[in-house]
Amino acid sequence: MDMMVVEEVIRMTTTPLDLAQQYSEGEISRSQLLEVLAVFPYAPRERIAPPFDDPVMTTPGSFEEIGSALACDFIDDELYDEIADAVREHNGGRLP
Repeated sequence: MDMMVVEEVIRMTTTPLDLAQQYSEGEISRSQLLEVLAVFPYAPRERIAPPFDDPVMTTPGSFEEIGSALACDFIDDELYDEIADAVREHNGGRLP
């Protein structure tokens, strides 16, 4: 997929969770999902002071939404690992 298509997919979708849902509904392929999420401009995770630092609450647009996609069964464990590896590769070995 060329970068113009990737950018268009990102523009059409607001969050990684939306992308994962599109994948689960067959709207985009596994390879498209991986390619887009590898370069997605993830939002930084918002830090919330205890007792409100709830793992169920995620920052919209953050990498945390990949975990939410897994919890919602939009993706499986194997795809989660592939996404994390692709994101790390794109971000110099770290997750955003």
